[in-house]
Formats: sequence, structure tokens, C-alpha cells
Amino acid sequence: MKRSGANSMRYRGFLTVLAILASVVAVSQLARAAEPAPQPKLLAILDLRIPAALPDDVGRLLSDVVRAAGRDVLPADGYVVMTRENVQELLPPGTSLPDCVGECAVEVGRRIQADYVVSGEVLQIGTQLRGTLSLYDCRTANLLGQAGARGATMDAFETDLLNETTSLLLVLPDAARDQRGLRRQAAVDFREGCRARARLNRWIMVGAVAAGGYAAYAHVQSNSAWDDYSAAGSVEEAATAWDRYTTNAHQRDVALGVTGVFVGWRLWRAFRGGPTEEECYRDLLLKNRLSLEVTPRGASVQVVLLAGKF
Repeated sequence: MKRSGANSMRYRGFLTVLAILASVVAVSQLARAAEPAPQPKLLAILDLRIPAALPDDVGRLLSDVVRAAGRDVLPADGYVVMTRENVQELLPPGTSLPDCVGECAVEVGRRIQADYVVSGEVLQIGTQLRGTLSLYDCRTANLLGQAGARGATMDAFETDLLNETTSLLLVLPDAARDQRGLRRQAAVDFREGCRARARLNRWIMVGAVAAGGYAAYAHVQSNSAWDDYSAAGSVEEAATAWDRYTTNAHQRDVALGVTGVFVGWRLWRAFRGGPTEEECYRDLLLKNRLSLEVTPRGASVQVVLLAGKF
């Protein structure tokens, strides 16, 4: 009976511990659910300032390209990319977005309660379009990064602007977080690239060793032919030895040149290096713009025709 009572007490104690643990888990879950969800960051992209010679449609088109890149690069649950209409509605009357750069852009970002702001301008230099973008932290007024784009035609400039905006916005917190599985794919591409580079480097060294070995062999043969030429007892023997010497000496020089090419190629690859994992991720973002919506290319051509020939 005593043993049965002890077992019963242990069983009740075990149930009590389970009940306490369940209560703790439930309370922690309720506390976690009660915590406010983190608010997404606000990114304001001001319209780009453009030369007076270009139509206003060009500035709106290129500004929309920057906004589309921001929406594609930044995670939707972490960032809100404000539209042109949202920004304009929150601005004081008379404020022009394209004319606001530098400190003015930071002040505009603070007025509309944005966390980050992008401003920039486009210049026409000769037959080329040049553009600069600046990314600011509105809270600290710190310049987080700058990017430049160029192109001889509107299509080329638009493409470069898209790529440079992608690189610029990747400096924002959580911007490089895995999106659509691209981070994992970038890691795979990076490892495959390293393996491919290692394989090619091995073949380069094999080529250098083979060419260097043949150069050494040809050098020995040319020395032997020179000795035969020096010891020749007739004109015919001297002529034959001389031909052997010149042939082997020429082959030696060619093999030494090929060896130098292989060694130089290997040294160039050693200092140049390959793409980093971040660069692989950037390239994948550029190739997988699932949400990119910009003006059709035909419209871009029409705008260029209106602006004049570059």
C-alpha cells in the first residue's frame, strides 16, 4: 500500500510539472503574439533631375525604372517603396521633386517620414547620358552609397541605371535577404564557379609545365646540335648540324613564349579573382526581375525621338 501511494504521488507530481510547462509555453506564445509586428521601412525615390533639353517624360520614365528596381530588390515584407503620388501628396505645396538633391532630399524624406531616400540627376554630355544616384539615411542624414550609370542610347542608359540601382540598394539592411530562393542559388553558383576556376587553373599549370618541359628538351637538343656543328669535319656535317640547331632553338623559343603566356595567365587569374557570392546574388536579381514593370521599349524609343538624336 505504501508503495502504491508513493507511485501515485510521483504520478501527480509528474502531471503537475507537465501542467506548469504547458502554462509557460502558452504564456510565451501569447506574449509573442501580443508583440507588435515590426513596421516595414519606407523608401522614397524622388524623381530624377534631367536636362532642360529632354522632355519631362524622360525623367518620369527613368524614375520609374529606379522604383521598379527598388521594388524588385527589397523584400516586400520589410520595405515599402513609396509611389510618386504618395510622395507628392505628403510634400509641402510648391516643392519640386526633381529639383531636390543632397540635403534637400534628406529634408524631404524626413517630412514624409521616410526611412531612406534616393535622389539623383541625369546629364547629357555630348552623345551620352550620364546619371548619378545617391542613397541617404533620413534619420542620420548619412550618405549610404552612390551609383553612376551611362549609355549612348536611352535603352543602354536605362539598362545600366537598372543594374546600378540594384547594386546601390543592396547596402540597405536585410536587402540581401534570400528572395525567391535566389540566395541559395547564388551560393550554388558561387561554389560551382570556384570549382570551375580551380579546374581551369590546374589545366593552365599543366600547360605551363608541358610547354616548359618541351622548352627544356629543345634547349638540350639545340646544345647538342651546336656541339656537333663545332666538331663537324666537313661542310655537309656542319650544314646538317646547323639546321638541327636552328630548328631546335626556334622550337625552344616558341615553347618558352607559350610557357610565359601560361604563367602570365595564371598570375592574372590569381590577382583578378572570381565573382563573389554577393555578385552572384546581384546577377541573379538582375536576371530574375519577376515584378519589374517599366515602360515598353517602344515607348522609350519614342521618347528619344522626341528628345532628339543622341
